[in-house]
Formats: sequence, structure tokens, C-alpha cells
Amino acid sequence: MARIWTNGCIIRSSLMESLIPALETDTSLLAHPELASFTQAPHSSLVQVCNAASQARCALPNHQAALQFLLSYTLGQGSANLIQAQRDYFGAHTYQKVNDPTEAHYHTDWENLS
Repeated sequence: MARIWTNGCIIRSSLMESLIPALETDTSLLAHPELASFTQAPHSSLVQVCNAASQARCALPNHQAALQFLLSYTLGQGSANLIQAQRDYFGAHTYQKVNDPTEAHYHTDWENLS
């Protein structure tokens, strides 16, 4: 598919040329050594575009989705800790602290935090 897109298609870019050998050797583009560096690089330009669009009240759902995907793919810890905090707030389900070697379960009185 990538080879077809580089011949006579409007989607002509050096990225498409890089995808051809990557797709021949790897099932995951994000795991390919040449392309993996892209996911580890700072995404400041994409962040700036998304922020500027938000400030201008301009919807860029694909850019925002790409940014959120890259953030979730590259962060050491995802948003599960926020979900666990919400579960504890709404239902006192408790949570564990990441750096606690005792693996104890905690509950916080979220409404009375100062």
C-alpha cells in the first residue's frame, strides 16, 4: 500500500518512502527502529498546533487524537492512576501507591482535602 501511494498519489512524502522497508520487515511501525525514534522525540510542534487550535476554538480531532495516542504510548505511567482515584472518590474502592513497597491499600477523603 505504501509503495502504491508513492507512485502518482498526492500523498508523496519522505515518510511514505520510509514506510515501505519498515512494513516489509516489521508488523508494527512503532516498533521499527528507524521510526521508533519519532515516538520518543518531543512532540512540541504537535502540542503547539493543538494548543493554538484550541485557543482559536478550531476543532482538530485527528491532531488531538494523534497527540493523545503518542502521549499514552510514550508515557511511563498512563491515566489509570486518575481512574483509580475517581473510583476511590465515588465508591471508596481504595488505591495503591506506586512507590509503596508495602503494597498497602489507601483511601482518601477527597472532599475534605485542603
